Amino acid sequence: MYQSNDILQAYNVNKNMFANVPMNKIEAIIICHFHGDHQNLLPLCWKLGFGGKVFMTQETYNISKDMMLNSASIVESDAKYLSNKFHRKYTPLYDKWDVATVFDFVVPIKDYNTDIVINDNMSFKFHHNTHCIGASSISLTLRDDTLVKRIYYSSDLGAIKCQNHFVSNYEFGEYEKYYDVAFIESTYGDGKRDSKRKRSKDLEILDTIIRETVDDGGKVIIPSFAAVRTQEIMYSLYSLYHNDDNFKTQILVDSPLAKAVCADYKRSLYGSDLGVWESVLQWDKIKFVNSKDQSLKYIDSEDSAIVIGSSGFCTNGRIVEWLKNYLDDENSSLVFVGYVGGDDSYLAHKIKNADSGKMISVNGKWVENNIRIHALQTFSSHANCKDLVEIGSNLNCGKIVLHHGSDVAKQNLKDELECAYYKKSKSTKVVIANQGMFVKL
Repeated sequence: MYQSNDILQAYNVNKNMFANVPMNKIEAIIICHFHGDHQNLLPLCWKLGFGGKVFMTQETYNISKDMMLNSASIVESDAKYLSNKFHRKYTPLYDKWDVATVFDFVVPIKDYNTDIVINDNMSFKFHHNTHCIGASSISLTLRDDTLVKRIYYSSDLGAIKCQNHFVSNYEFGEYEKYYDVAFIESTYGDGKRDSKRKRSKDLEILDTIIRETVDDGGKVIIPSFAAVRTQEIMYSLYSLYHNDDNFKTQILVDSPLAKAVCADYKRSLYGSDLGVWESVLQWDKIKFVNSKDQSLKYIDSEDSAIVIGSSGFCTNGRIVEWLKNYLDDENSSLVFVGYVGGDDSYLAHKIKNADSGKMISVNGKWVENNIRIHALQTFSSHANCKDLVEIGSNLNCGKIVLHHGSDVAKQNLKDELECAYYKKSKSTKVVIANQGMFVKL
């Protein structure tokens, strides 16, 4: 799913995404993780005639439906907004019934590193990666009577040495085997986010922010994506304070989707991880905010609190109302825990990069930017450039295609990989993806 703050542009791009794809002839779709940009057009595929199988890991299956139902609400709201603005009928890309229907075609896979047969000519394996819970890369095998071709697809990659919890260790796939072509993401390929800071240091900083803000009577506001990032922040706060009898501050999780994903986590974790997560959910300092009216009451409250609200980009969701009321509060703190968007069309990016005291429009209201702004870097779920080079250069393949990153990120990663291949005396060709490109096997 193409995502943009330009609602009309996003609608048109997504509506025409599969204009040249014969959906009724597709046998299978493989989903590698549940983030919206990788799966949220599945219901549209069904509407356009897809009737094959959808393969995803069990953990992805447990969380995907809530993510897509939330997306259905958004695309219906967007269609209504466009219809009112341009005085013509914009049909929603799909609705909640389409989401429910497409899940009739989903095959949840419990086992990684195990051959999943699609048909006589095609099979694949899921491999753990640390991007998020249930995330995977895949190796795909194509065969006929005389030939065998193998493809590696990284999907989004987490760090090799991940600092986030509830994710499995990274698996390098089947590196002893040869891949004809590998597709590797390049989100942080520009090298600007290669940080040696440990999570423990960020937790020390977060602890200081919270204690100072609470002492001053302010609120600590944490914009966060509802899936994965919110749960990681909840765990981090639990690890910091659950044994501290002096910690009295309430933690408000103000996102219905985040609450749903928290329940999905209980069905996706096992053993000691499940025990820890249940302890987090039972901690009396965490309060889920259910209704919008309840959220507004907490906003009006003068009590200090830690607020985790979606969305991470601050473009929609209840976090916008919190910022409208507290962006001018010099006693409160705003803590960014991940990517804030690439330009000022994202409110989070605009706030983070604005001078103190600058007037900023928040949902139509001009507010002075006086809040204390902080950014913690180690909560990212994407691999940095160093990890991408290690992953890519260890693959035994004829060609690597770089995608899912800016032009600068892809070019820098290409240069780094070619240098690594030279040192290893490998002849692998590195190619930068572009729209409409065909790769010949």
